[in-house]
Amino acid sequence: MGKKLVLFWIFGSILIMVSSWILGNAERVFGAYVFSYYLAIFIAFVLMLAGGLAWITVASKVAKH
Repeated sequence: MGKKLVLFWIFGSILIMVSSWILGNAERVFGAYVFSYYLAIFIAFVLMLAGGLAWITVASKVAKH
């Protein structure tokens, strides 16, 4: 496996970790904007999709070897 694939795999892991961190700390509290809560959840969702896509890309490249 090349350096680029390893870096892409680690990048996907970091994206999923950040997404999990955001989702773990997101909570609706009194006085906070509802929009900001849903925006944080949406950003975490997009990060999770990007990290999964990075992992799928690495897996398909490794399977071709």
